[in-house]
Amino acid sequence: MAGSELSVVLSGDALITRPYAPRADKKLKQLLAQADVRFANLEMLLTDYAGTPMVEAGGLHLSAPVSIGRDLMETGFNIFATANNHSLDSGTDGLLAHIDAMRSLEMPYAGVGEALGEASAPVYLDTAAGRVALISCASSFATGHRAGERRNDFIGRPGLNPLRVKTTIQLTDEEYGWLQQIAESTGIAAVNRHVEEAEFRKPPEDPENQMYFLGRSALEGTLIERAEASKIRSAPHPSDMARIAEEIDHAKRQADFVIVSIHAHEADIEIEKPAEFIQTFGHACVDAGADIVTGSGPHIMRGIEIYEGKPIFYSLGNLWFEFETVNRLPADSYEMWRVDTQDSTPADVYDNGLLGFHKDVRYWESAIPTCVFADGELKSIDLHCMSLGFGEPRGRRGTPREATVEDAERIISYVDELSTPFGVDVSFNDGTGRVEI
Repeated sequence: MAGSELSVVLSGDALITRPYAPRADKKLKQLLAQADVRFANLEMLLTDYAGTPMVEAGGLHLSAPVSIGRDLMETGFNIFATANNHSLDSGTDGLLAHIDAMRSLEMPYAGVGEALGEASAPVYLDTAAGRVALISCASSFATGHRAGERRNDFIGRPGLNPLRVKTTIQLTDEEYGWLQQIAESTGIAAVNRHVEEAEFRKPPEDPENQMYFLGRSALEGTLIERAEASKIRSAPHPSDMARIAEEIDHAKRQADFVIVSIHAHEADIEIEKPAEFIQTFGHACVDAGADIVTGSGPHIMRGIEIYEGKPIFYSLGNLWFEFETVNRLPADSYEMWRVDTQDSTPADVYDNGLLGFHKDVRYWESAIPTCVFADGELKSIDLHCMSLGFGEPRGRRGTPREATVEDAERIISYVDELSTPFGVDVSFNDGTGRVEI
C-alpha cells in the first residue's frame, strides 16, 4: 500500500428493521461517501421472517426484509460483520437464508457460514487505496450457535465464527471454603465427582485449590480457584484464538489491510468496561497482523486503545437500534416477556420487555470513527456523533441522525473518560472528536 492513503469508517450494531434510504441522514451519507471502507456490524437477519425460531435467542428474535440489506448498501456501507448472538435466531435454515440474501445482494460479509471454515474465513474488499480483509467473530452466543468443522467423514454445522471464553472465578480462602460447603450440601460436589469419574470432564489441574461449580452445563462448569483477592478472570479459548490468529496471518498475506470485528457483551462488572479477555484478544489480533480491531455487542460505547500503533475500539455502541419495530415474532418471544395470548401483537411485547433501554441515553447515541492510514500507518481518528432519538416515540427512535453540538460534546467527553484507562485522550472541537495519536 506504499504511497497510498486509506480511509475507514466504522460503526457499531446495525439493528435495523425499517427502510432507511428514503430518510437517510445527510451527515452519515457524507461520511460514508468520503471513505474507502465503510463497515457495519449487521445484527439483523435478512430472512423476511423465514427459518425455524430457536429457543435460545439473543433477547428477541431479530429478522427483517431482505430489502434492508439493499438500503444499507445504498446508504453507503460496503462491508459487514455478521457473527453475533442473533446469527442463529432463526435456526440453521434461517442462517442459510440470510447467507443467500447477502450473496444475492452482493454484500461482502464475514463471520457466518455453512461450516467453521467458511465462518472463520476473511472476506475481501478491493478499493482504489488497496485490498482490505475483514474477519468477524463473536464471544456472545447461545449453545449450539457456533459453526462446526467439516471432517472427511462427516458434515460440518452452519453457524458463527466463535471465540469461546475461559472464565475463572478467583475467591479468597475463606470464600472458597464457603463455596465448598455449599457444593457439598446441595449435591453439586457429588455431581462433579460423577462427571469426572465417568471422564466426561477432566478434573481441575490443581484439585486442592480449584473446583468446578455451576456452569452452562454439568459437563462444563465454572472453574473456581483460591486466590489472594476475589476477581473474575477471563481469557480467549486457546484453540479459537489460534484459529483466528491464523486467519489474520493468512489475510495479511493476501491483503494490504486487515480489520477484525468481535461481538462481545461480556463486561468487567460494569457494562462500559470490556471483560479481561477482550483486551487480551485485541492485543493478540494486532500481534497477528490486524490493523484495526473493532467491537460491538453491549449496545453502548466502550473505550478506545492505541496498541502498537493500531486502534482498538472496544465497542462502538448502536448505529441503529430498531428492535421495537420487528414486525413478526415467534411464540418464544411472547413467552419470554410474559405476553402469551394468541391475540397479542409485537407492540404488546415491546410494551412489556426491554424497557430498561428507554431509561439510559447511552443506548441511543454513538460516535462513528473515521480512521485515516497513510502507507499503512495510522495518521488520524475523527469521531462523528450520532443520536438515535432518545425519548422519542417508538416509530422515530432507533434511527441514526447527526447529534446536536451540545450532545456531541457530551458524547465525546464520555468517550474520553472511557478511553483514559487505556492511555488515550479524545479532544472535542466544533462538533467532532479527535483521538490524540
